[in-house]
Amino acid sequence: MGNKKVLTKVLCKRSLVIGDTFYIDEMTGQKTWRDNRMLVSGDWYKVIYNKHDTEDTFTIEDNQGKPHLFYMYGDENDNNYNLPRTYSKWFYTPNELEKKSIREIKKAVKC
Repeated sequence: MGNKKVLTKVLCKRSLVIGDTFYIDEMTGQKTWRDNRMLVSGDWYKVIYNKHDTEDTFTIEDNQGKPHLFYMYGDENDNNYNLPRTYSKWFYTPNELEKKSIREIKKAVKC
């Protein structure tokens, strides 16, 4: 892996919601609440093993227990930033986390 950082957890920067917050039971016709959040902003996600991962990808398990493979390309100023499964579109990069920590420390010192 050279001197690349190995990810063990990633901090989500944007939420992903799929479908309705309920489903209708076909047998009873009753509405049942369900959590439709796949990714939640501000939550940490564990990087899990995926046999399809390469040096350029990693996989997390979403809130529904399903794996999602993300590409490592797309750092803050990369041209590929807007591609759908770009790491930096969905999760804070190490550079962003460092800047976030510095801002929080400065904010705490001002109080």
